[in-house]
Amino acid sequence: MLSMREDFGTRRPEEFPRVNVNSKELEQIIQTIQIYVSERRIRISEFLKDFDRLRSGSITRAQLRIGMNMAKISFTEKEFNTLCNAFACDKKNGWFRWQDFCDTVD
Repeated sequence: MLSMREDFGTRRPEEFPRVNVNSKELEQIIQTIQIYVSERRIRISEFLKDFDRLRSGSITRAQLRIGMNMAKISFTEKEFNTLCNAFACDKKNGWFRWQDFCDTVD
């Protein structure tokens, strides 16, 4: 199973490592999450939507980490970076498109 390695809450967005998104790697991560949430009958959006007060569809990477921890889903640093880069906001550095992610997982 996925495991958490590092807390990203104290780092500035420009310090986040950029990872090339490997579609096979990303598919495996998403598939693992899909299996996890379907077995437990949970919705990822329930853990992420409260962080998006303006309902813009994006949250910070730190908020994503917190939401995933609340859902009891944890990642290695590489998996987390792969996921964040796949759903990164174009206009906001260090932000994650959570609604697109939830649409993909659900």
